[in-house]
Amino acid sequence: MATNTTITNSLIDIGANLTHKSLKHHLPLVLQRANNAQVSHIIITGTSISGSREAIDIATRHNREQQNVKLYSTVGIHPHDATRHATYNYREQLVNLLTANRNIVAVGECGLDFDRNFSSPDDQRSVFNTQLELAREFNLPLFMHERSASNDMLSILEKYSQHENFHGVIHCFTNGTLDVLQKYLALNLYIGITGWEMHQ
Repeated sequence: MATNTTITNSLIDIGANLTHKSLKHHLPLVLQRANNAQVSHIIITGTSISGSREAIDIATRHNREQQNVKLYSTVGIHPHDATRHATYNYREQLVNLLTANRNIVAVGECGLDFDRNFSSPDDQRSVFNTQLELAREFNLPLFMHERSASNDMLSILEKYSQHENFHGVIHCFTNGTLDVLQKYLALNLYIGITGWEMHQ
């Protein structure tokens, strides 16, 4: 897990999809552009077991070779992939990744997405609860995704928010109302501004 770092006069990108095929083959250029824009740290999002491994590998390899922009990663299962992962022992694999890698700074991208339902709501809830437990166990923040699922998401988060080390960001907050936003903020969560919001 990452150590605390003091950062001044720079930016942190907390949700970079550097494992995406459109970016991973151009990583030096992407990182140079980030450095030019005064981005000092980038967190690569893990959205599946294999995607989390890839995010860790990119961060580890890059941090050995380059110093201008420091890379970290998250480890998690996106709600779209919940059903695919629910059929085998994904928890053990997440624990192994969390235990073995010091560049991991959050659990996620995890949460609920009832807009497209690529995974069943029950599988999404189950996988999300497991990741909330792991975040608590490893004392890591959550990197969360919520779309058209605010009632269920808030109900689940309210239980976990009672724990001392509960913290995180709702990275994908779309289709939300001001009331829902205020409820997330009342749980001491941060809200991300996504690309979807920029299209509005």
